[in-house]
Amino acid sequence: MAIDWERWTLGQERGTKSDRQLALLREKPALRWSSDLPPTPDYKSRSHEIPAPDSLAPGFYCLLASADPKFRESDNVVSCAEFWVSDLALVTRSRAGRMEGLVLEANSGEPVAGARIDSWRRDWRRGTVLGPKAETGADGVFALPPDQDGQLILRATS
Repeated sequence: MAIDWERWTLGQERGTKSDRQLALLREKPALRWSSDLPPTPDYKSRSHEIPAPDSLAPGFYCLLASADPKFRESDNVVSCAEFWVSDLALVTRSRAGRMEGLVLEANSGEPVAGARIDSWRRDWRRGTVLGPKAETGADGVFALPPDQDGQLILRATS
């Protein structure tokens, strides 16, 4: 199932992130699939690409992965990766203290004019704080004014 991004990311969900992940295990998944991985007899790290299913509706999701098909909490590790399914691509860079970026149609690479950029900053005292907003020009480009220290979170909508 798609997850409410603002509640999950901006700290409006109660509990720690791992508590929230465990709560997701009790929900009906939007999609379930498995993939067999090749053995690693030498126990060295390796990478393996698995094609992602393309049947999810646009939205924000958490991918939960486990070696145990029952996703048990004991003697098992459950990993979580957050991701968006979207037709938009957001490319960013920091230059001269400003956050600059480009919003594109993900499939064609064409710039998206008039996309709204919302920002938030993580503040250890106050939690997640709303930051400046911007809009892309005809070329899909936006810039945010310099921000204080902290982790910056961006969301582009069109």
